Amino acid sequence: MAREMHENVRGFVTHGSDPVVYAVSYGRRDQLSNKPSIVKGEYQDKDVAILVGKEFWDWLGQYENVHIDIFNGMAEGERRFTEKHAGKPIHEILADKRRELTADFIAEYKIGPEDDMWERLLTTGF
Repeated sequence: MAREMHENVRGFVTHGSDPVVYAVSYGRRDQLSNKPSIVKGEYQDKDVAILVGKEFWDWLGQYENVHIDIFNGMAEGERRFTEKHAGKPIHEILADKRRELTADFIAEYKIGPEDDMWERLLTTGF
């Protein structure tokens, strides 16, 4: 996958005039695997920039520590969401919905505890 992405980068660098930004939305540079460097390949930073976590958000927001404002906004949004849902936070609502959908799926396709799900889907789903 990283090698395929590098070929895409090659096309952007060859046919475009703007630098390519390979962004990782969270974490730190020392946590990266070798994938970003494979994608970047032989290109210089002026052609392909790898931005990680805070670097990425600062670049995107065009001011330092924008990630703090983003996180604070998300925390405020979650607080408001929880208030509007009788004190129930979004992660609990999502977990409840997952359980509900799983139960509906099991009932719809008649999947028992000892059944092979894929086999049952073949016999009940088509």
